[in-house]
Amino acid sequence: MSSSQARLDLLIDVFDQVEQPASVLSKIKPPQLIEAIIQEFREIQYLADDPAQYYLARAGDGTPLEEDVELSRQRLASGARLVLHERTLAAPAGVQPFSRRVYLREQSLGKVYRLVWRPAIVGRRAESPSQGDGQPVAVDLQPFATGLRVSRRHLSIDERDGQPTVENLSNNPAFIQRAGGVQIPVEAGKIPLQAEDIILLERSQIAFKVLFLPEVEQGAAEGMAATADPEADVVEES
Repeated sequence: MSSSQARLDLLIDVFDQVEQPASVLSKIKPPQLIEAIIQEFREIQYLADDPAQYYLARAGDGTPLEEDVELSRQRLASGARLVLHERTLAAPAGVQPFSRRVYLREQSLGKVYRLVWRPAIVGRRAESPSQGDGQPVAVDLQPFATGLRVSRRHLSIDERDGQPTVENLSNNPAFIQRAGGVQIPVEAGKIPLQAEDIILLERSQIAFKVLFLPEVEQGAAEGMAATADPEADVVEES
């Protein structure tokens, strides 16, 4: 992109990194800006690589930006402050939310899963209704190269008195690798999880880092669709 193209100087809150200055091409649309934000803030471990999981809203009143409208047509003044929000994800009827935000970050590819409801089942999705038990899988590992080595209902991640826990629902071995070289087998019975724990599914060698964040108000825009349209050089650091 030519540096002569019109730009907007904005401030963007990206989770706890607030008021990040950015010089943004005024002709782009919000999904493109979200994609650029994800690239710029790759060091945030709980930031997913899918722009469709997020939306941008005005900091003042929480109004979401229009997805299909260029920034230049959304009445954004220079210095306007935007906030990156996670979209509200659908949960099965009758389930309970976690009291904090809980994420699993897959260690080889960096794919991030937010656990919205509890208990959150880690395993493989049912291929037919007869294989299911009524509770959908929260983390589907079937697409992974070693995914078929994962049990359909492998782990259950839940909460006890505000403390996230993990339990093995199968005979398929799993371990917690904790700081200091401690290794804890995950068996029947709920084991408390700590931030930065690594959960290793032994046979598939799929490993997740456990990440916690305090729960925050997420705002509106549930069910809004977003399709990213990559474009180079859409944002520059100020």
